[in-house]
Amino acid sequence: MSIGMVFSRLFGNKRKASSIPKNYKEVTPKWHSAAFLICDKCGSKLAPSPEAPNPSGELRKWLKEELKTRGAWGKVRVLGSSCMDICPKGSVTVGILSDLPREKARCLIIDPQRDKNDLLSEILEYSARAPQK
Repeated sequence: MSIGMVFSRLFGNKRKASSIPKNYKEVTPKWHSAAFLICDKCGSKLAPSPEAPNPSGELRKWLKEELKTRGAWGKVRVLGSSCMDICPKGSVTVGILSDLPREKARCLIIDPQRDKNDLLSEILEYSARAPQK
């Protein structure tokens, strides 16, 4: 299943992924196996002040650095996201979109500091299962 089809299922788009208008160019990104969407709005609610760094952005930067260090960056991608309409109090929503077998789109509710190592482990599992390109 392609990421486009996963997005369609997650967001209820009634068009099939194969019905992309002919003037669009479709590409398969290196990170087609999984995308982890970290809600920036959730993080902004956790920041102690408007001038403080957004915890979602800090988590995203940390994950990217860790994934690069471990050679997993590229198979999976960690991206910032706008609101996913889950809005947990005191936590951050992380959406997972994957085209790996037996995976479905899902969301995790995490504490960006306390749970970051567990989230990294989850992402590394997806990376390990990703086919080599």
